[in-house]
Amino acid sequence: MGTGGLVVFRSVTGGRKEIYLKARFHADGDYSSLGFKLHRFLSGVEFTNGLSGLDSLEAILMQPDLQAHFPADKVEEVREHRLQKMKAFKTVCNGFDCLVAQFVTHFKYGPGGLYILPLSSPLVCEFVYVIDYDADASAPLSVITWQGSAEDKAKT
Repeated sequence: MGTGGLVVFRSVTGGRKEIYLKARFHADGDYSSLGFKLHRFLSGVEFTNGLSGLDSLEAILMQPDLQAHFPADKVEEVREHRLQKMKAFKTVCNGFDCLVAQFVTHFKYGPGGLYILPLSSPLVCEFVYVIDYDADASAPLSVITWQGSAEDKAKT
């Protein structure tokens, strides 16, 4: 049986915490695996208020069914831009909700591995990672982590 990892994304507004996502990793949830991958993913986050330039075209031009409607050189330019961001572990997010959606697309490759849980499910797993977002804080992202069952820790 694998070592599970639970990842929770919460938004903090005026001291009130709202859960956006609970996702459980079936295996490799420990600090040296999932913890490292989360650190790498979150350390490159750049929040924006609106998208511009190649970032604004990325979501459209990376959909194969829409690529035919754009010049091939523009599609290739956006593809190269995306590749350079991936190599630099840079993630551009148009707000926190965009970050949560990108987390799922970054870590979900097909059947198994990552499962979305009901928001009411308990914060219990071998390894738990809670990512808080507070737009008013000097560092908008913070991570709380623990091992095992500790429902009350997430309320801090």
